[in-house]
Amino acid sequence: MMKQLITYLKENLAADELILGTDDVSNNVAFYEKCGFTITHKISNYFLDNYDHPIFEGKVQLKDKIYLRKKLK
Repeated sequence: MMKQLITYLKENLAADELILGTDDVSNNVAFYEKCGFTITHKISNYFLDNYDHPIFEGKVQLKDKIYLRKKLK
């Protein structure tokens, strides 16, 4: 499904790249890397600094946010 979405965006979006952000705890980073995204940077303590309550993935508290990029062209 992700491959179909990326193909659609390549054909219909007037952009050179996709940028997204996710937590560093779940398997999201590995999933996006398998889809051709590469890590660009990390914002330390993002979830601690920007939410007034703790956020958990399972039993692990989210702290950092990871940004990834995929070139479309």
